[in-house]
Amino acid sequence: MDCRTAQSLINSYIEKKMTIEQLEQFLKHVESCPSCYDELETYFIVYYAMKRLDNDKDGSFNMSKLLHEDMKKRKRQVRRYRIEETILVSLILITGSIVLLELLQMLGIILL
Repeated sequence: MDCRTAQSLINSYIEKKMTIEQLEQFLKHVESCPSCYDELETYFIVYYAMKRLDNDKDGSFNMSKLLHEDMKKRKRQVRRYRIEETILVSLILITGSIVLLELLQMLGIILL
């Protein structure tokens, strides 16, 4: 992903409106590009500071830490999705293999 694409996805990241594929690529880019990370951090701070000011009476919070925690949470989301995807594909392959073996056995091609 290039910087232009990453910067165009910042609002989608903040609003949690990304596909898993977009999120995965976005996080990889932002973690390796200081310029895009700074841009994300700026938008994140503005968005969440405004949101928290309405709800937090003492106003004490560390926005950089919140962004870091949010990115960690979203990376876990991507990993969890990839694991589930791998398990699903494995189950489909196993089921397909069993069905194929049974079909071949019914046709007399394989004797078990």
